[in-house]
Amino acid sequence: METITTETKLDRAGFVWRDGKEGVRALVCAPLEGDGFANAFSTRGGGVSLYPEGSLNLAGFDEDAAENIRENRRRFTYLLGTGWMLAACWQVHGSDVRVVREPSDAESESERCDALTSGLQGVLLGVKTADCVPVLLADARRGACAAVHAGWRGTLAE
Repeated sequence: METITTETKLDRAGFVWRDGKEGVRALVCAPLEGDGFANAFSTRGGGVSLYPEGSLNLAGFDEDAAENIRENRRRFTYLLGTGWMLAACWQVHGSDVRVVREPSDAESESERCDALTSGLQGVLLGVKTADCVPVLLADARRGACAAVHAGWRGTLAE
């Protein structure tokens, strides 16, 4: 698989950079956005977390202050416009999927799973990755999407 390293290659692959306020920058999949699915792959820049300095820590752990995480998430979701709720989960390197059926379902991150799916308007599905792969899936006909934390354990699970 070819590594995408230039703006031209990113553009040909369907990705564009989106720059927001306060130094927040994310990679957006233009075909998904064109089908009506807001999406963004974050970078570390533009946040308020102390380590690494100015980091956009969205994960909610690593001994970062809760107010830093909330502010980082506000900055990130603002990149896509206003009014978004962010649904996330406690990732376990498994194969369970959580369905977000109601806006209130987006408020809890305690459910253990590695994929989120929903057809709700105004809800962003988020997974956290380091050396695993974030996968976004969308069905424009049904208006449904999924965000998957694809690690080797979950990929091999039955």
